[in-house]
Amino acid sequence: MRCFKDRLQFQRVIVVAVMCDDCLRVNLIPACAVSSRPGDVTYVVARPYAYDIDATSDFLWRLSTVERESRILDQMDRSDRGARRKAYRVLKALVRVEPPLSGLNSYLVRTAVLHAFDSMVDLTPRWQRHTVVAAFGDLLGELATRLADGHMPHFFYRRYDLLEAVSPRLLARWRDRLRCLASSPGEVERLLRRRTRELSIRRATRSTDDQH
Repeated sequence: MRCFKDRLQFQRVIVVAVMCDDCLRVNLIPACAVSSRPGDVTYVVARPYAYDIDATSDFLWRLSTVERESRILDQMDRSDRGARRKAYRVLKALVRVEPPLSGLNSYLVRTAVLHAFDSMVDLTPRWQRHTVVAAFGDLLGELATRLADGHMPHFFYRRYDLLEAVSPRLLARWRDRLRCLASSPGEVERLLRRRTRELSIRRATRSTDDQH
């Protein structure tokens, strides 16, 4: 262990900025590259994964393919003029504001988006012309289907099931709510509008408090 620790050099600190309502949270994550081919960088990172068998372990490093994933999302943007990226943001916002979806973390949503894009390219003609509304339906359907199946392979490491340690009861709750939302676009719009109003009121109140 001492030999490993003495020789290990952190080659990068990954910075992850996350918007939480009206606050910005920044995570600084120590990272060490284990694959550095141009355009295909994989890191091990000192960060727990929510559904690890021992998520609080200080001894486990996790693989991170964030740069490879970002490259695919950038390619998606160039292909459909940003329609799916906008739909992805709406889906993330929906997951954050809907209580029955609590615990459904952003990486599961991101992985579903990557799988949906992969399938779309192979199976759907003229997918680049889809509107944001149609793209949102595709992404929501992909996420709901993966949860209904009870399996979501890591996009790059297909033998690793991201849902393996999630309880069946929690999966069922997420699945049922997503199915309901997928069949009711009006309900999705109502939830997002309500959340937008709540954030606007909160920001206005904070601004007023700061002035006093």
